[in-house]
Amino acid sequence: SRGNIAVFLLVQSEDGTEVAPTSLAHRVHKKEYVNGILCFSNDKIISVGNDGCIRHSRFNDSRELACVLSLPLSSLPGPSHIYQYSIGGKRAVIVAGYHGNAFLAFDLNSGYELFRIDTGGRQRNHSCSIDLNPAWQHFPAAYG
Repeated sequence: SRGNIAVFLLVQSEDGTEVAPTSLAHRVHKKEYVNGILCFSNDKIISVGNDGCIRHSRFNDSRELACVLSLPLSSLPGPSHIYQYSIGGKRAVIVAGYHGNAFLAFDLNSGYELFRIDTGGRQRNHSCSIDLNPAWQHFPAAYG
């Protein structure tokens, strides 16, 4: 069903039986698709979905996942990717996706738009890869 987030242990069943989720959070993104999931820490998961929101979920004391914060992404109604990076020991989150025909990315910590590319819209096949290797920061921002 759409909108749910399931958590599994990364172990293989020796007898070939189906592995059940250790936790299942229902309708985190209502009835919309979950497009991106980021394990931010051992007890915190951040997700984006077709509902246009970023959601923070946490495990409670009994290890059940529950949504604790929901923020609408007004500048990004079609979020599709979420990334984490660290610079100088400080962790930050980038959310990318569609606004109209443009694919764009935001740094959630600073609020800055990192880039915007006209692609023809979210219904087109697309692929996005962002290399968050710190070495890229030492190259010029524009090439001629």
